[in-house]
Amino acid sequence: MIRNRAASTLVLVACALATMFSACGGSSLKSTVDPVAVAAEKTVAAKTVHYSMTIQEQMPSLPTPVSMTADGAMDFANEQMSMSMDMSKLGSLGGAVGSPADWKIEAVTDGLVMYMKAPFLQTLLKSDKPWIKLDMESIGKQQGLDLSSLMSYDPSQLTRFVDYLRGSKDMQVINHEQVRGIATTHYEGSVDFDAYLKALPDDQRAAARKALDNVSKLGKPQYGLFDVWVDGQQRIRREKFDYSVSGTSAGDMRIAYATDFFDYDVPVSITIPPADQVADLMQLAGSLGNG
Repeated sequence: MIRNRAASTLVLVACALATMFSACGGSSLKSTVDPVAVAAEKTVAAKTVHYSMTIQEQMPSLPTPVSMTADGAMDFANEQMSMSMDMSKLGSLGGAVGSPADWKIEAVTDGLVMYMKAPFLQTLLKSDKPWIKLDMESIGKQQGLDLSSLMSYDPSQLTRFVDYLRGSKDMQVINHEQVRGIATTHYEGSVDFDAYLKALPDDQRAAARKALDNVSKLGKPQYGLFDVWVDGQQRIRREKFDYSVSGTSAGDMRIAYATDFFDYDVPVSITIPPADQVADLMQLAGSLGNG
């Protein structure tokens, strides 16, 4: 029972973080005349970028919508990412492990391996190490889900939500606005996922289709309109969208994202935790189950 609870909780957190990390990576997508699609390509062609994100989740098991925030940096070339994530509002709900302060997380990724530092995880898993290691590919396969495909169509290209904009459709100019002091053009429109797949090089299309199919296994997502702010260098400065998912084990869900991208190509320093400070998730969950 303890093992199931620990594993299930960590998989949910891992999936949430994987979704957030999915904006990281590089791409060689085909150009189109659509300005938002072009901006998607130029965005992932950067060497590094900083980001600030807000996620709002609404589902039957939550008494009210819950907001989470995250800030960090992406190193596209080295496939690494850092994040400081505040999930304290989720931690304030009844039945959560620890106090709300225990739900403030530090995380880094190195390819498909994620390292998380969160007091509630240490408490839940009875770990004496501050960092928990999650091999996303191994965890996903044990749960019958290919998380590597959920995160991207290629392990070196973790750009799902930005890549989707390759299939942007009927984008209309809404206004010309400042985003963090940068002049941008605000577009609004939808994404055609068939067009997105067609925009990919032939050798990437099959894997991308598999990734979309895997997302659908969690429940068919229904996307609303995408709002995108593009700067004068044709790079995305802000992206907002929401989607709903029905038929999941947690009930119907609605998730809204808002992400700012800034400080393009500014050097970043991402440190992988030392081995003596890291405990492996599945080994910890296994030891709890055997205890």
